[in-house]
Amino acid sequence: MHPLTRFIRAELEGAARPQDAAAMYAYMKGVQPFRGVKTPARREIVRRAHARFDLEARCAYDTVVRELWSGTYREERYAALDLAAHYRRFHTLAALPLLEELLAGTDWWDVLDPLATGLLGKLLRAQGDTLRARARVWNAAPHLWTRRAAILVQLGHKRDTDPALLEEILASRLHEQEFFIRKAVGWALREYAKTDPGWVQDFVARHAEQICALSRREALRHL
Repeated sequence: MHPLTRFIRAELEGAARPQDAAAMYAYMKGVQPFRGVKTPARREIVRRAHARFDLEARCAYDTVVRELWSGTYREERYAALDLAAHYRRFHTLAALPLLEELLAGTDWWDVLDPLATGLLGKLLRAQGDTLRARARVWNAAPHLWTRRAAILVQLGHKRDTDPALLEEILASRLHEQEFFIRKAVGWALREYAKTDPGWVQDFVARHAEQICALSRREALRHL
């Protein structure tokens, strides 16, 4: 185990609050055990870890992220994503295989959404050809959370959004019955409406017979 992984795990154990762990576990539908470390405390632990350990090699970065991601407690997965974001020097296309490895192992929205929007979305924002290629692959995946990533990867891209890709991905998912896909479609449309409300209104009108009530309501919430 890498010393950085060991440090974060020990700090999380020391900050554990069993009285909070049960409620966090229930809120996340029992997807994984919790230590009961809330977000501010966890981020402070990761900040201290980042200040204390200087990961110079990508292989060490990959190792630590993988070790934390595979941990017993949910906070370790959160810490893996926090840490991945802290080491900005590694935010290049060379990180894409690692992030897609995490994506394939994603098991709930709480880790999928920051991975898709905060890491993959930022990494691929200026990488048009790669963004289009990977989003299409994710969109065809049998894994629910990978398909959700294809919908959300452009969230917050504003004027950098590729409307043709957004149209392609969203239109192809309108048939799905899965709540987390329908919610993501509405979320993506609602967010892009802040940049181009006319485009979103037109999309909803053109797909009026296919788009579900949940997605439509989310898309038009502020219009």
